[in-house]
Amino acid sequence: MIDWSWGLLTGPERAVLRRLAVFAGGCTLPAAEEVCAAPDVPTDTVLDVVTRLVDRSLVTVLDSEDGPRYRMLESVAAYALERLEEAGESQLTRQRHRIHHTELAERSEPRLYGPDQRRWLRRLDSDSANLRCALADAAADPDAGGSGADLAVRLVNALAWYWFLRGRLGEAGRSFDLALGDVAPGGTAPGSADLGDHGPSHAARSSARVRQAAFALLADDDAPPNQPTDGEYDGADTRARWFLGLARCGFADASAEDRTAGLLAEFQADDDRWGMAAMQSTRATEAMYRGNLTDLRRYAVDSAARFAELGDRWGRLRATEQLGVLAEIAGDYGEAARLHRDGVRIAEELHLRTDVSFRLSRLGRIALLTGE
Repeated sequence: MIDWSWGLLTGPERAVLRRLAVFAGGCTLPAAEEVCAAPDVPTDTVLDVVTRLVDRSLVTVLDSEDGPRYRMLESVAAYALERLEEAGESQLTRQRHRIHHTELAERSEPRLYGPDQRRWLRRLDSDSANLRCALADAAADPDAGGSGADLAVRLVNALAWYWFLRGRLGEAGRSFDLALGDVAPGGTAPGSADLGDHGPSHAARSSARVRQAAFALLADDDAPPNQPTDGEYDGADTRARWFLGLARCGFADASAEDRTAGLLAEFQADDDRWGMAAMQSTRATEAMYRGNLTDLRRYAVDSAARFAELGDRWGRLRATEQLGVLAEIAGDYGEAARLHRDGVRIAEELHLRTDVSFRLSRLGRIALLTGE
């Protein structure tokens, strides 16, 4: 049946259909234009061709927050992938696919800090399957044009905060292992190819190593914190090193306060307002573990004000927890319950399921303490 339908297609329709098959879970029109356009199908004709494929029931279209998304039935996609291989276009089309989704992740990443957080979390949710495929392809073909190894490291660095917010710690850990060559696609031992000038920069790789260490800590509460050795983390970006500091909170570490002060100075020098708010939040958490309630209140109130000014709901969520714990310690259970309810609301708005469960647990504890 599919073979019969294929025979009725024009050349451009066949070209677009086989190229669309590299997408997992569908795609937006801009993605289709970037991946499917070529000399035989100019960019400004892709929409018309896709529309004809929809009319022929070979492609389906669904409305989404970011416009229409186009997808194919699995049977049609499998057939089209065979035609893509026969046309000798598989490598080039997959390369375009991974470049597009790496750039999507990099465009999205700064928007995950601030008022557009919710929209861009959902945007990345829509393309989760495509992002996984792009990473697997980049890691499987490190010497490909566009440097697969470089794309893989760029991709995991850009997606780290998304994975953290979504609570996907296991996926993050596996993805960093894959991108950094600690495990090859399929779970086999990594290769030893020297990528030379085609590999990721030292700064990008160092940043990825720092984030990898952070996720390892977050995923295993019993693990001791990984310490930098022999300059392994030299060159990592400031937010990556802050993220590792966040993961280390709660571990006995005599040098934590010095590192925190140093990172705060870097954020101030860079005029990174989000970074400064995040550092105040981290200092509040460290004060809580030390039992210093004065510093806990001071830093939590300051971070809450900074995050509110930035419109960052995750930061406000952190502050509600810290101030709620403080209210609970002071015996102000009504205020503690109010703050934790605010936290549940924010977490639900962002679809942060892990945080919803944590905040509900806090509310349960308040109910237990008040005998409700």
